[in-house]
This record gives sequence, structure tokens and C-alpha cells, in this order.
Amino acid sequence: LNILDGVTATAAELNALGGITATVTELNYTDGVTSAIQTQIDNIDTSGDAGPISTASGTSITQAIPAGVQEIKIVLDGVRRGTTGGIGLKLGVGGTLQSTGYDTATVSVLSSPFLQTSTTSMDFLNTGSTLTISGTVTLTRAKSGLNYWDMSLEGRGGGIRLLTSSGVLLSGELDTVALVASSFSAGEFYVRWK
Repeated sequence: LNILDGVTATAAELNALGGITATVTELNYTDGVTSAIQTQIDNIDTSGDAGPISTASGTSITQAIPAGVQEIKIVLDGVRRGTTGGIGLKLGVGGTLQSTGYDTATVSVLSSPFLQTSTTSMDFLNTGSTLTISGTVTLTRAKSGLNYWDMSLEGRGGGIRLLTSSGVLLSGELDTVALVASSFSAGEFYVRWK
């Protein structure tokens, strides 16, 4: 009994230690912890950004997105397509871009409203011969745990005001966004996520 000399623990407290399966090394990992570990994990800042990303050439410019992101903002700065066709956004799972299942994209030009539809990407605009777009795209995960993403764009293109909304249900966790066009010839974009 001399080995317990100075111990002030109750019998119940000592007996509770009998159920612990962690090793001394594993318990030492918690040294210095001052609050609930799970709360600390939940509050890790997953925000990040990338850019500027050039849109001077190519047809698909991708950016990886980390797991757990709930909102993405993409700032388009003079993004120009070189030929006819649209400029839009595709989302990817497992590094593969989804090319179907996008909700009808509505584009409203405030001076002369019109409707545009697409199921192959989140189209921003698909008119005119050469188009330059500047503005902000906001992607929002509809509900944590659900892989449905809403998209809105507010900006200018071809000298007209653009308001666009769209959405898509993904088969898994979003990990890629891609700006797509028949071809790009100028501009850049920035991506920010949280």
C-alpha cells in the first residue's frame, strides 16, 4: 500500500482507469489539450484560395478544391473566349468533371431579358461571337452532407449586365471546379473557398 501514499483518488476513480485501452504514448498525445479535441477539429479553418489563374489559352482550366468546403467564390477578371460557344463552369468528383445533370441555367440581361438553358455545365452566357466576362461566381453547398451545389453569377459580359443561376447534384464530394469554353484567349480568375 505504500505505492499509493499521497494519492487522493477515490476507489471509483481508480476503477475507472481499468477500462482505458489507450497506451501511455497515446495518452501523452493529449498533453497540453485545454478544451474538447473534437470541437477543435470541427473549428479548423478549411478556407483557402488560388489565383490568379490565367485564361489566355485552353478549353478547360481546373482548380482542385479540398474536402469539406461549403462555399466557393470565383472572381472572373476579363475572361475572354476566342470563338463562338459559351463560357461556363463544371464541377468534378474524384477529379472527373461532371458533364450532365446541371439544372437549367437562367441568364437575365437587364436591358433585354432572355432565357438560356443548359444541362451540360453551369453556363454564364452563350451568345455573340467573342465575349469577355468579369464578375463574381458564388457556389454554395445547399446543405452540409448533401452534394447539391447552387451557383450564381453577377457580372458583365459583352457590354451587358448578367445575372445567372444554376445548380447541380454531384455523385460525391466536390473536389474540382473548372472554367470551360470552346477556347479561351485572355483574362484570369481567382478562387476562394471556405
